[in-house]
Amino acid sequence: MLCLLAEIKRRQTVPSILLMSEKSLTVFFYANDGTLALSNRTMTKRSTAYGEYSDTSQIGGPGDAFSAEKLLEPFGVYRQRTEYRRTGEDARTGPRQSEPLLVTSTFSLSGDSAHNQAMGHWVGDNSSVILTLTKQYDFNLGAFTESSLWRSVDYGSTYIKLNNKVGSTLACLYVCPTNKRKIMMLSDPELEHSVLISSDEGASFEKHPINFYMDGLLFHPTQENWLLASSPDNKVYSTMDFGRKWQLVSENVTPGRFFWAQTGLDREADVVHMETHIAKGRAQYVTCRAQRCTESNRQYLFPGHIDQNSLVVQDNYVFVQPFCSLHLHLDMPVNPYLPGRIFSKDSAPGIIVATGNIGTELSSTNLGMFITSDAGNTWRQIFEEELGVWFLDNGGALVAVSLVATVPIRHIWISLDEGKKWDRHSFSLVPLFLDGALMQPENHIITFTGHLSRISEWQLIKIDYKAIFSRRCMDGDYQTWNLHNKGEPCVMGEKQTFMKRRPGNRCMLTQDYSRVISSEPCICRAYDFECDYGYERQADGKCSPAFWFDPNTVPRSCSTSQNYLNSTGYRKVLSNNCKEGGKDVYSPRKQHCSPRPPRGLRLTTSHGDLTANLGSNVTFLVHLDDGNSLWTYIQLDFGDGITVMYNLSRRGDGIKHSYRAPGIFRVTAHAENSQGYDSSSIFLHITSPVERVYLSAPIVAIRKKEANLTAVVWPVHQRTLTFFWWFENSSESLITLGGSIAYTFQKEGMNRVIVQVSSGCNILQDTKVIIVKEFFKSLLLSFSPTLDEHNPDIPEWREDVGRVVRTAVSQVSGFPEEQLFVSLFPGIPTTAELFILPETQLSEHGKGNEEGLVSISDILINALNQGLIQFELKPDTQIIVYITQLTSAPLVDSNPIHSSSAMLMLLSVAFVGLVAFFIFKFKRKIPWIHVQAEENQEKEPERIGTVGQNNTMSKMKHSEFPSEKELMEKELEARTRGENGRNGERVITREFPTCSNV
Repeated sequence: MLCLLAEIKRRQTVPSILLMSEKSLTVFFYANDGTLALSNRTMTKRSTAYGEYSDTSQIGGPGDAFSAEKLLEPFGVYRQRTEYRRTGEDARTGPRQSEPLLVTSTFSLSGDSAHNQAMGHWVGDNSSVILTLTKQYDFNLGAFTESSLWRSVDYGSTYIKLNNKVGSTLACLYVCPTNKRKIMMLSDPELEHSVLISSDEGASFEKHPINFYMDGLLFHPTQENWLLASSPDNKVYSTMDFGRKWQLVSENVTPGRFFWAQTGLDREADVVHMETHIAKGRAQYVTCRAQRCTESNRQYLFPGHIDQNSLVVQDNYVFVQPFCSLHLHLDMPVNPYLPGRIFSKDSAPGIIVATGNIGTELSSTNLGMFITSDAGNTWRQIFEEELGVWFLDNGGALVAVSLVATVPIRHIWISLDEGKKWDRHSFSLVPLFLDGALMQPENHIITFTGHLSRISEWQLIKIDYKAIFSRRCMDGDYQTWNLHNKGEPCVMGEKQTFMKRRPGNRCMLTQDYSRVISSEPCICRAYDFECDYGYERQADGKCSPAFWFDPNTVPRSCSTSQNYLNSTGYRKVLSNNCKEGGKDVYSPRKQHCSPRPPRGLRLTTSHGDLTANLGSNVTFLVHLDDGNSLWTYIQLDFGDGITVMYNLSRRGDGIKHSYRAPGIFRVTAHAENSQGYDSSSIFLHITSPVERVYLSAPIVAIRKKEANLTAVVWPVHQRTLTFFWWFENSSESLITLGGSIAYTFQKEGMNRVIVQVSSGCNILQDTKVIIVKEFFKSLLLSFSPTLDEHNPDIPEWREDVGRVVRTAVSQVSGFPEEQLFVSLFPGIPTTAELFILPETQLSEHGKGNEEGLVSISDILINALNQGLIQFELKPDTQIIVYITQLTSAPLVDSNPIHSSSAMLMLLSVAFVGLVAFFIFKFKRKIPWIHVQAEENQEKEPERIGTVGQNNTMSKMKHSEFPSEKELMEKELEARTRGENGRNGERVITREFPTCSNV
């Protein structure tokens, strides 16, 4: 891995094995029930070096990105721990008498014995600083509960705790490989999304928030501030300032399958190699720039698909899933801190170490370790089991450690001749259950972490392996090596010669020796090219056009007087450095542009929708498959009487248009040039969403008589609306396409009516409460002209005045407010209707209640005629309430007989209202009354719903309206007739024709 990362894990008190890589600590986990939480691979005896194994296929291996979520997935079998015993030749020879003495020391992290995870990092070039992060993981909660950060400045001899600087909720710790003074720590993502950054080997930190859940990190091999990060939702992010700002690179990235650019492979340092997964387990190999990874900037290097979880980019190699008798494992380890199953190092050219099996197919059993010294041309098996293998001394040596977690170990195996011979070295007098390892190649130090027993504290063992080298390497200790592919010296279009240490020389490598000593380009040949877009490789190796591709297609931007480059079916492989020479048969050829008529005209909107809101901008896009775009003109008819014309080549961003009326419009595009024309049409739906709905309903209705209700919507446009009505607490709605409905209430009492209006995805609602009675009495009221001067004609003002009038009427008459309702009519002059309701408990046949309402009505009429009912509008301004006229239906029952005087009363009401309207029509203001009224200057339209069968109120001219004296005489005559009716024991019942909204 690219950062020094280690994770040491124990479940409860059971120790685990921490494995060693050059720059990372990795872990096995064990449960008390014997579950191995990393791998179910069978551990067999270690093998000696094998003979050379030849293979010519590509190989692959895991990348450096990882996923920390997989640390706790349990599988495998637990066995009783015993001393691991060497078999074979090494066991027969016994200990070597000349084995060098290794200097070791031990330090215990006291106080953190409850912590069951640890991560260790070596910081800085030739630095003495080591950072160790320990954490406690609660398996019952499934989360981390606390952490501790330890820092050593003396190569691990002593440590100091830093929790007062960084807190106790850290999840991961990373060290930049190119500038090891720079450190990044990740806070526990379950608590917060942030990173802590240090540029001084952990002496100080600064905190920065991030907006995603980070579970993996990859440093750039040369740029210290460039990083890639992954998230659990398969997204990859990039930063160019060491974690201060992050930008999304790509989605749908296979976990762990993203890589930075390689020096010998990519021209730009910010190129990112990714494996993006698609449907049915297939994947694609994609490259793009880290900060400009748009779809147009992506490159798909292989025309087909690759196997999922098979892409690996390492040094100058790109690996995909091989199909050969030697099967190399490319899958990532379950524990991200294990060494990769296939890995190499740029300072050890040609050497690749991999885990694999020999057979007819890839298998997870009978695994062994294989090595190649010539970049994959030939392979040798070095062990019969899977081991942890790392590079030492900048690639000059290899170290192997057993991965059998049930066996305590005291030895490591080191090879100085590219894996041909392995020497055993002891690192401890007491066997250690190994939990992990940490490498520092510059200082030639290895740090092992483990336990002496199940209940012991953490043991950190430092190994200085400089003693295995007798001297520093001189010029004579190096040899040249030529990169080749099956003997062919030209690889990716160039010949390269490397310098590396002679195998077997026990000398220490210098850090600055040159690895590549020569590189020269080769003349391009067929295998330096791949088939271009639209071409397929045939059996003879040539590229021919696919059945669906027309190789004579001319670019749309090509005009008659121009030339263009037409592909010959080949394009150079990415990063191939060959140079053209002699007869050029692969490069594109120059051809003359010929005139073409428009063909394949398509008209769409920018978002692909065929609907838009009224007043919004709609962007129309015109696409032409073929035709001279420079000389092709487009006429775009929007369907609303507006047409525009433009040149196709100059409006690639589309044409915007806004509609001023709703409806369905046919939009037509017409393309034409000197060679012909083409056209295309779409039908666009322009809708106007409902902004407000108001339910206009009567305040009082009669049981078993139809009441008219109307839902008024704004703005008023022609549109298709759906209305949903709920009555009398019913859970089932009535659905109408119109805004009006007639409904008959069956029960007395307070009935809530709900109406919802649906317009596309927009739904609005209004609610009204209607009082339903068997009968009631009502009076029409008028007011002093002063009230009209302050009437703003808004619902809130009318509600406030209605409450004040009801209180005044109740105080004068002694009638309970609960049986009185006052509803003011919209408009000027100000008029109102007073409803007198019977008591809730009716006497038999309701006769007593009817007579009681008549008596109350008489009392109120007298009080109104005498000007006794009034209220204070504002200081020194009294408003008197008058009786205007009795309504045509003061009482309603089942009697069908109607009095002839009722019609005269109804006409008189209309006369009074019409005259008052012409007299008092001028601007009004909101009066100052002792009721809080909301200031709303917007006039709200209202409708009056009909609750009776008649609505015969006539309209009269101003000249025809009777005088005040005539109105009073008619009112007295009507009252006299009503009394005669009662004296004759015949009650005239009439339907109340109109009611207003409060």
